[in-house]
Amino acid sequence: MTVDKDVLQKVEKQFLLEAALSELAALLGHTLCDPLSSELFCLESGLSLAKRDKVVHYLQSLVPTTSEIKLVTLKRSVLKLVPELSNYADPVFNGLLKILIKEFAIELNILGLKS
Repeated sequence: MTVDKDVLQKVEKQFLLEAALSELAALLGHTLCDPLSSELFCLESGLSLAKRDKVVHYLQSLVPTTSEIKLVTLKRSVLKLVPELSNYADPVFNGLLKILIKEFAIELNILGLKS
């Protein structure tokens, strides 16, 4: 089986762009525990935008009925929606919640989530 040289070059270019973006973001203080954007979080963690959006829509759906929720309760509900998030360490999962609340201006107080 031969791999097209153009395909390899495109993959290499994509890898270089992702690596450069991650390096620049790290210089600005980005980590998975304290991300600068949800897109960077998704890129580095492998979370699809569709799954990110599921979490966003769930968080937004809570706002009309509640202004605060316990982190443990929220995490349990989110993991039912997106089970693969259970593979994330607690600080990474919390980083995802923090950036989604900030980026999408979700007015929800998560009890136990440190800023």
